[in-house]
Amino acid sequence: MKKQIGKIKLPVSGKKTSLGVALEDHLVSYVEATATPSGISISRFGEVALETDSGDKEQRTAELTHIFKNIHHRSKTKALRIALPDSTATFFEMTLPESDPFLLEHMVEREIKKATGDRHDFVMQTEILYREKNNTKVAVTMLPQLPIDDMKALAKQTDFNLEYVGLSTEIVAELISLDDAASIIVAIKAHETSITILSKGSLVLEEVVATGTDVWIQKIVEQLGVSKESAEEALFFDGISLTSTKNAVLQCLRGELHKLIQAAEKTFLYWHVDCRKEKECRVRQVTLIGGGATIPGMASYLETALHIETRNPEPFKNIPLANEIPELTEAESLKYLPALALALKGLRK
Repeated sequence: MKKQIGKIKLPVSGKKTSLGVALEDHLVSYVEATATPSGISISRFGEVALETDSGDKEQRTAELTHIFKNIHHRSKTKALRIALPDSTATFFEMTLPESDPFLLEHMVEREIKKATGDRHDFVMQTEILYREKNNTKVAVTMLPQLPIDDMKALAKQTDFNLEYVGLSTEIVAELISLDDAASIIVAIKAHETSITILSKGSLVLEEVVATGTDVWIQKIVEQLGVSKESAEEALFFDGISLTSTKNAVLQCLRGELHKLIQAAEKTFLYWHVDCRKEKECRVRQVTLIGGGATIPGMASYLETALHIETRNPEPFKNIPLANEIPELTEAESLKYLPALALALKGLRK
């Protein structure tokens, strides 16, 4: 089971600062949190759009180096924690004739080595899903060593001390205490939406749909003939409503939302059929994050369409804030959750 970020011990005197940076294919976001005797404040946060193609490693590295240098220049700490996109890793399941966790891991390593030829090219994590008769169903996460090494080199080049590298959704699950037998996070980003299933806090299954808020804004521009600014206002202020037959935004987005719902239903069905013998594996709630989580009516829309309770998380719950109204509002924080989770994680040390 993953540790929850939980309580943060405030310093008796002085300050402690922590920095979290989250990478996506098209975006870098960062949050810097500071703990003082009076509580925690979000000292800095922001996001930078990536302009280079992720397939051009040389140009992408140069762009990331420039961004990290700018973050470092304004940061009050050299300690750095990085969240990589979930797509960096590979997820799959295996059925093995063994139940001892120690032996299971060795068996998984052996099977993977047969397929890949080298166990040392990746970091592996296993999670037992369920046992049936003499077999054990195991979820495996393989994170290649190369992107971890790339982050180490990037941190060194920009004068940071890299303390942690992990996957975005897993670190978010720590922050919002998702350690149930099965949890689902739907992350609506700018260009894509991920539907992720976690078991006891570990990522075991993910479906990615090529739709997100930037795609939706463009649809509104095209179909309503309005400016991009007007489309953004319509999406993030008017939102979508199932109770109004005249909701123009919803009419524009029905096709894109249908793609999202179909992918979610497919993921739920696969998981529930696969875990049909384990009642505790049933998913009972969806957690909605990302920039799309701030759209009015989105949680209600998904709850109605999927017939499952859908909620926005409360990232500052049980966090002793220095200001009653934080610099990063709870609504805004849904866009920054991986970076925020890393920054708060750093204050636990």
